[in-house]
Amino acid sequence: MSRADQGSVSEACYLSAIMSKKRSAVWTYYQDDEDGNKALCLICLENIQHRRNTSNLLKHLRKRHPAEYADVEDRTKRRQCKEGALALPHCTFKPPVPLQSACRSTPEYPDILEVGQSEQEQMRRALEQEIRVLERERELTEQLRRAQEQEARALEQQRALTEQLRRAQEEEMRRARELEARVLQHERQAIEQLRRAQEQESRALDREREALEQLRRELESERRALQRQRGQGDAAEQDASVTSKYTGKTEEAKVQGTLDLHNRILEPEVTT
Repeated sequence: MSRADQGSVSEACYLSAIMSKKRSAVWTYYQDDEDGNKALCLICLENIQHRRNTSNLLKHLRKRHPAEYADVEDRTKRRQCKEGALALPHCTFKPPVPLQSACRSTPEYPDILEVGQSEQEQMRRALEQEIRVLERERELTEQLRRAQEQEARALEQQRALTEQLRRAQEEEMRRARELEARVLQHERQAIEQLRRAQEQESRALDREREALEQLRRELESERRALQRQRGQGDAAEQDASVTSKYTGKTEEAKVQGTLDLHNRILEPEVTT
């Protein structure tokens, strides 16, 4: 293997180590700040001081988000196993062999160059896969951020709708109170009008009762006057009847006396 190939492989191993160290699995749930000392938790939106160290980030996940912390631990273990498997055959190089020795050993070991190229190709593929994983993580982080923004907007809309509903209910209650007050006012006015009508009717009945009482008194006085007049007429008739009866009896007495006298005159003649 040439020095250029060895250098490229070493550089690839170094870059892989740097990238894996810089982008730990914990950054899946955090977004780095501009100054590099704080990180925004994408789950609870809390700023965490990390100062380029992931220990505080891991502590926050362990306390607040146990499920995500277990996921980070699992990813870290799997990544360490994968990087260890890739680094063992790739990053242990022997000292560079002089060109003459390499030329002399080429006939004896013809597959060394091909093996180095295949290892370099494997390293390149591993790096590309790691980059794709990081890109996927960034996409998921962006999707999570957008979902949280949408949720925040939905909550804001819900609060606005709740406020509108509250205002509508207050307006409806105010209108209902005003309508009830108007109805009560109308009822009070109707009751007052009915009371006045009843008072007027009562006064009219009192006047009619007084008029009837006065008429009754007048009729009573007229009846008494008629009775007095009728009583005087009956007395005169009774006196006339008594007088006629007395006169008849006198005439009868006179006739009876005449008959008696005639009979007394006739009795001696019969005896003779």
